[in-house]
Amino acid sequence: MVWFLFYPFAVQASKVVFASTVLINLYLIYLTIAKTKRIAGSYKYMIIMFSTIGIVFCFMKASLHPYLHSHNSGLMFFSLGPDWENFKQVETGLMVYTGVYSAMISLLAIQFVFRYWTLFNDEKLKYFNTWRCVVWFLYVFLIGMGWSFMIYFCAPSDRYSRNYMRESLFDTYQMDVEKTVGFFVVVRREDNSIRWHNVAFIGGLIFDLIIQYIIVIYCGTTMNSKMQEKLASFSVANRKLQEQLFKTLILQITIPSIIFHLPFVPVLCAPLFNLEFDFESGMIYCLFSLYPSIDSIILMSVVQDYRQEIKKFQSIPSAISESVLKRFTQTPVVLF
Repeated sequence: MVWFLFYPFAVQASKVVFASTVLINLYLIYLTIAKTKRIAGSYKYMIIMFSTIGIVFCFMKASLHPYLHSHNSGLMFFSLGPDWENFKQVETGLMVYTGVYSAMISLLAIQFVFRYWTLFNDEKLKYFNTWRCVVWFLYVFLIGMGWSFMIYFCAPSDRYSRNYMRESLFDTYQMDVEKTVGFFVVVRREDNSIRWHNVAFIGGLIFDLIIQYIIVIYCGTTMNSKMQEKLASFSVANRKLQEQLFKTLILQITIPSIIFHLPFVPVLCAPLFNLEFDFESGMIYCLFSLYPSIDSIILMSVVQDYRQEIKKFQSIPSAISESVLKRFTQTPVVLF
């Protein structure tokens, strides 16, 4: 298949994306801790937490080489890495990888809740500013664990699913299914009956995404319609900051939704319709490694506090060059 010819490039690209993600997110963490004085409290810690999770996510992506492959009523989530010595460790890594991804989505939904309460119900901010904030960390952890357990219990590798995907996997990737670490979703048996545990896996992931998006859409639309009225009592500087943070959240949910989630949902649901096709859906999945970088770039591009610090950083090389040039031109030239 032509698509698979891009895999060597995708592997190298994942390494570049990982390196850039680490640099971008470490820089964001540094600016958040040391430079942006107006971003403080719980929101500051959420930014740091999101950046840290993003680094972990990209590290796992570069290490495990997770991939998706669709075949008729089947979907395989597997590692394209070389022969692994320990199947269980790689399998656990793939489980954790899915959990980390879901944790990022749920943490973004929590940020919407925080901004909503900041504007409309500041009394509830005590749930972010005291020991009660443990509830939110627990929420993120449980969502992540939920995805990990769903893939383990509802999409296990069994004899029927391996046989179903065997020929397609070998024809496309020249990989032996018995030596491949992964999870399998095959919705229909040979007699066309439903494998309900696989359907439950698809339904569980879709349900969780819907819950997160309901939170985001409710908080986002309410803030958009009533924000200007509420911000009238804020100082000009604080008003601009709140508007920038709101714009950041909207972009952080809109852009990833268009690039990542919208293409991913049809891939996830395709086995339900028993279409006769083979598709290397992992090419879409490869885009997921860009998620943490895009979110961080949006934040640093929109919020003025970050833009100012970045401009200062960019001016350092030119200032050094001017200083060196000035010293060079002022140095007397001795002619012999």
